[in-house]
Amino acid sequence: MSVGHLIKIIVFFFSIAICGCQSDNYTIKTGVKATLQETLDTALTANLSENKAGMTMMLVQNGVIKYQRSMGMANKNTSLAINENTGFRLASVSKTFTAVAIMQLFEQGSLSLDDSVLQYLPELSPDWQAITIHHLLSHQSGIPDFYNDLNASKILPNGITNQNILNYFVTNSRLEFETGTKADYSNTGYVLLAEIITRVSGLTFADHLNQTIFLPLNMKHSYVLDENTFPEPSDALNFATKDKIFGDYFHATGTASQVSSLTDMSIFLNALLANDIIKADTLALMLKRHSRSLSGSESSYGYGAFISPTSDVFNHSGGNDGFKTFFVVNPDKNAFIIFLGNGGDTLPDYIYLTELAGNFLE
Repeated sequence: MSVGHLIKIIVFFFSIAICGCQSDNYTIKTGVKATLQETLDTALTANLSENKAGMTMMLVQNGVIKYQRSMGMANKNTSLAINENTGFRLASVSKTFTAVAIMQLFEQGSLSLDDSVLQYLPELSPDWQAITIHHLLSHQSGIPDFYNDLNASKILPNGITNQNILNYFVTNSRLEFETGTKADYSNTGYVLLAEIITRVSGLTFADHLNQTIFLPLNMKHSYVLDENTFPEPSDALNFATKDKIFGDYFHATGTASQVSSLTDMSIFLNALLANDIIKADTLALMLKRHSRSLSGSESSYGYGAFISPTSDVFNHSGGNDGFKTFFVVNPDKNAFIIFLGNGGDTLPDYIYLTELAGNFLE
């Protein structure tokens, strides 16, 4: 695959996966320079300020960090600057971790992907018998998205938590479409996956991820921010000033609410590519194009990842108010790029930065 073709794939998937949460309206485009370092340094310096919310990024190929830089404030109130160990809310990038946790249980024989959701969450409506773990992972369940399709603050007056979300759907079982007939992005499905993990493992979702992913991989700055957990003082704040998402405390786990650093994300992706946390066959199943397209886009979706239609390139993006996150992996090139930011649409366009970096992939 040529470098030019790789750039097109990465840029294509940025544009469809981020779904409008990133804009290049304010990005100063500085062009390609003589080296990768100069190219990206020039772009970041032109578009970011050290005393405002910012971002951190890393480009890795063949296990070697080809570029890494952090700019901006994690917390303006305490003058805490962003660095490679700053924890960011991953938003929907959390889904990739949830999918990996499910696939680990699948490897162990603790669950089947064809199991009905009612096998683990019997309090849900009998009308949901046909919904399987596979359907939740691939967004084919038909369950409405509690955040994008419904008014989360209105339907969850006692807080945006997994238990409150589960309670709501116990008594509100209407589906948007017949299960398995199409695919539509649903945060609710990944909340239910987190609850299934809890029922199967006997641990809280937060403790399960800690024991099966974070501790084994030595991810020191990663945890799940549920209603029983307080943010770390060194974490990035929303727009470097706020601890709420659109005015709410957001504690829906499995679909979002994971906190990780740039360093930890690179550890995780390296381990995924090296088959250190799930087997090669399991990863291949996870990255199969289970949903050829999601409503409103041309994207294919596997389990916890968007998949290129023409190659093995996969990615996920996330947006929670000011938090904007993204990773893309090209297994053929043994390369990946990560962006974590807390400045919302004031951040430089990730599509453009990825295009610049792509010019220097081998």
